Amino acid sequence: MICPLCGSSEFSWSYERGEVTCRRCGLVVEPIVESPVARSESHGSGNEWVAYRKFVYSKEKSYNKFVELKSRIGNREELYIDSAAFQAYVSRGSRRGLRLISSTRNSKAYEALRGSIEVREIMEKVVMKHPLLASRTVRGKIAAAYILSLLLKGEKPAPKDVSRKTGVSMTQAKRIIQLIENERPRITNIIKQ
Repeated sequence: MICPLCGSSEFSWSYERGEVTCRRCGLVVEPIVESPVARSESHGSGNEWVAYRKFVYSKEKSYNKFVELKSRIGNREELYIDSAAFQAYVSRGSRRGLRLISSTRNSKAYEALRGSIEVREIMEKVVMKHPLLASRTVRGKIAAAYILSLLLKGEKPAPKDVSRKTGVSMTQAKRIIQLIENERPRITNIIKQ
């Protein structure tokens, strides 16, 4: 057996967790479907065995999804599996709008959001309440919040600066700036609320 992620042939067999794990990268390579320990501990009604089988099935399902995502990403370095979204998928199942594959370009936008309380507040109080701004991509919403924070300070947003800070393209930055200029009266009403 060889790990599909790192190519290692060193594995750890855990009958308690019901999985075979790669010792090098930690990937659950294969579920252990029948455990002699679990079967011998099952008494009477067999509830422990049923619970064990459900546990193994959930691990197998998450492993299969991980392998599928990894094959979709391939060798593209700018893409990665978003661990928080993947955990949500594993714990709650598939949901509409749950993005498991993310781009490193989004990390610039998230840094802009985390780096400024002001940008975060504008995102929550203004951008998410305005239909044309709320319908943008995540990076677009963060860029809009960043642009609004500059405008509220009395600064003129430069598309190049917005692009560099949030990871949106220059064209997208120009469009968002223009959209905010066109929607200024509605945005001002939202801010006053």
